[in-house]
Amino acid sequence: MIAAAEDYCRAADCRFMDLTIVNLRTELPAFYHRLGYAESETLPFPRDQHTNQPCHLVKMSKTL
Repeated sequence: MIAAAEDYCRAADCRFMDLTIVNLRTELPAFYHRLGYAESETLPFPRDQHTNQPCHLVKMSKTL
């Protein structure tokens, strides 16, 4: 599914792909690293969303 999304974006002349994950999902960075993504910044979790524990978002990017 990820490869299809990347192919779709390449066909639309996109030069990079971004995704955002919640830092509490500790297994996700390694998964996306294997696909060529790297952390590019951190973002605050939306204030209008309730969470059971403190968290933030991690933006990951990949050149297509």
